[in-house]
Amino acid sequence: MHRSGHWGLALLCYSPIVFWALSKDIASLPLVVAGGVVTSSLCMLPDADQWLPIVSHRGATHTVWFTLLVGGLLGGGAFMLVQGAGQTMLNEWISSQTLFGQPLAVAVGWFFGVTGALVIVSHLLGDWLTKMGIQPWAPLWSHKHCLGLIYADNMIANGLFNALGAIAIVASFVLGTDLLQYV
Repeated sequence: MHRSGHWGLALLCYSPIVFWALSKDIASLPLVVAGGVVTSSLCMLPDADQWLPIVSHRGATHTVWFTLLVGGLLGGGAFMLVQGAGQTMLNEWISSQTLFGQPLAVAVGWFFGVTGALVIVSHLLGDWLTKMGIQPWAPLWSHKHCLGLIYADNMIANGLFNALGAIAIVASFVLGTDLLQYV
């Protein structure tokens, strides 16, 4: 799958988080926006293997283990940042010491951990749909998983996923913030 398709799938997968966070606590808006930036920025991260000399394409960066690594690093990093000096800065946007019924650092850590893992899962999902497929459990299990529904360079499929992701993220924002009540 190409960049536009992966970006659309990432937004499609991120949209339920947007809806949940905004409908649960509107104070999460800055977090949702930052999560959108993370999602858009990292949707192609697994394809960094194309420029790494010792990693084959759709190899180690297209596994469940890489997904857990990215989620853990983002979540742990966000937790440590907010727990430290970031708490004061974050309080300018989120006035409460808690979010989603959790201490702010815990909520931010979980939010970015889940978002980071989900963006990698969305990439794996996109590549799973292609004829080339992925080996998500390597090296423990080398079975290739592929649906073989599309070629990676299928512009119609990439464009469709791009459009679906954009529509889903806007709908999640509108419904999560209950903006329709003002229409």
